[in-house]
Amino acid sequence: MTTDFTPTTSRRPTQRAGPSVDQRVLRDLAAQVQPAPSPADMRICRVSARDTTLRTLTVELGGDTANPVSGVRIANTSYYPRINDLAVVVQQRSDLYALGAVNAEVGHVRIRKGATSAIANNTVTTLSMGAASPEIDTDGLWGVGGSDTRITFGWPGIWRVDYQALWVDDLIGRRFVEIEDNAGNVRASDRHEVNAASAQETTCNPTVECYFDAGDWVIAKAFQTSGGPLSITDTTFSNIWTASWRGPASP
Repeated sequence: MTTDFTPTTSRRPTQRAGPSVDQRVLRDLAAQVQPAPSPADMRICRVSARDTTLRTLTVELGGDTANPVSGVRIANTSYYPRINDLAVVVQQRSDLYALGAVNAEVGHVRIRKGATSAIANNTVTTLSMGAASPEIDTDGLWGVGGSDTRITFGWPGIWRVDYQALWVDDLIGRRFVEIEDNAGNVRASDRHEVNAASAQETTCNPTVECYFDAGDWVIAKAFQTSGGPLSITDTTFSNIWTASWRGPASP
């Protein structure tokens, strides 16, 4: 790919990194490539698209929405690109490289149902968050396709996924909550057997940190054998999904 920062009649001048951008951020990003460019050679571009297979970006130079530039490579693998990021881009020979973003955030989602979840006896049940909205969602990871059960991963790499569940008191039976991926693989499971003289609370907090590709998704499933319906409670630490991108990796 050959791209030149020089303005033409069909493209407005490219936006330079100006005083509003912390120069320390630019110097840190410049150190990611060799030879290291100076902050004066960098440009701030809006990310308009991303290719999760090739791991390249399409950006708008200088606010030119009519002539986006595709095939921008990612020089810093710890950069998690998001649509509308203000990416810092530098030209090395004939290629453009994204070093990171001045508004960088990794993919992260946290959603709490805010209500109990009733689980039938001896029945594996997919946990739904109902109409709840995420407390945090930096990359549209929740609600893809209208789903109220899935977290969908937006960029390949290592992800940490957690589900927090507190069951109501009961005397007997098994309890478990599992995290299952789109291929039907159980990625994490927290299981307990209750057999006590008095009722007791049980927590199930399955956690996994592993590779997921962009577009992969996970659901949580619950199971219990108390002899009747049993609920996962609604508290500040129960019925909560979280997922965070931890960094790049190969599958």
